[in-house]
Amino acid sequence: ANINEAFLEVTSLLQGRLVTLALGHPEQSLPGPSHQQSVKTWAAQYFVHLSTGEGGRVSLTGEGGYAASVVAKWEQQVATWANALSKYPTTWEPQVTKIELKVVAQSTPEWDKVVSLVHLTLARVQLVLVERIQNQWLWDRYTFAKQRMAEKNGGEVNEKELFHGTKETLPEKIYRSEQGFDFRYSAMGSWGSGTYFAVNASYSHNYAFKKTEGGQVVYQMLLAHVLTGMSYSCPPNPTLRRPPVRQSGPFEDQLYDSVQGNTGSSDVYVVYDHEKAYPAYVLTYKYNMDPCNCGQCRGPAPSRGRRGRGRGRPRKK
Repeated sequence: ANINEAFLEVTSLLQGRLVTLALGHPEQSLPGPSHQQSVKTWAAQYFVHLSTGEGGRVSLTGEGGYAASVVAKWEQQVATWANALSKYPTTWEPQVTKIELKVVAQSTPEWDKVVSLVHLTLARVQLVLVERIQNQWLWDRYTFAKQRMAEKNGGEVNEKELFHGTKETLPEKIYRSEQGFDFRYSAMGSWGSGTYFAVNASYSHNYAFKKTEGGQVVYQMLLAHVLTGMSYSCPPNPTLRRPPVRQSGPFEDQLYDSVQGNTGSSDVYVVYDHEKAYPAYVLTYKYNMDPCNCGQCRGPAPSRGRRGRGRGRPRKK
């Protein structure tokens, strides 16, 4: 029995999101080392010989239907992955636990998209690492909020990709938590008590988490999916605890979904509900003030704007 043929048949269930099974080449295979070991374990249980040929092609050889039994187990496993992945973005990879980080490979469309968003306003940075956050719990809650907002607004959700700096708070305190972005741990901002997101990466850089690795300073910020919905634009108003009331809607006190403002040369959006934002990526980068190393072209750092405006910075937990 050839496990590759069985694998390719069931991968159609996952709409092309899986790649060729190649136990000899983990970087090319979907399952990863833990799942590859499962195939090897099944082969041993059924006294089936497993061999890897050219290009990582895997073959199973055994008496009677034993090899076929291993293939059947593999099909069952992939079908389980397919059922789970159907709920999540097409870029997501299979995962064993509810919360996992996946490294986004450089020079892929996903990597290029993230880098382009950063470089629009923060050109003098080098992206060192882009990690996709796969938190099934937070994503399920986010998609439910998206469905409810669409029902309320006649299909309008205005989903945006926005930046968020965590300042002194470790990013993992957000993406590995039950609540995700939790404004109850944030300082009061210019638009009240909410979670603040910026259109421009240059603004969130002022609030990026900073650490030292190998004697060099590196920064981290989050790129999030945010449901801005019907947004209310207004000047700073620190008394806000929720968006203002709209004039029309299905409810007596129909609220706007978010508040929009401008500060530090960037538009910012504020949401007052935890489930309206999902932390999608952790961005790790270096900031280079002298990109050509000439010692003369050091440009100004990104504008900080007025300290504390529109950010609601997280406190330490």
